[in-house]
Amino acid sequence: MEFAGQQVVHETQYFAGPFGAPAWRAALAESMPGRTVRET
Repeated sequence: MEFAGQQVVHETQYFAGPFGAPAWRAALAESMPGRTVRET
């Protein structure tokens, strides 16, 4: 983020693609309604 005084003047956000839970925690993961994730 870039600020000018106390105002935000520029912000960059980066988002990764969705990914499935690793095998060790797959039993703890809950799927979000309306979303599908491809296993890689």
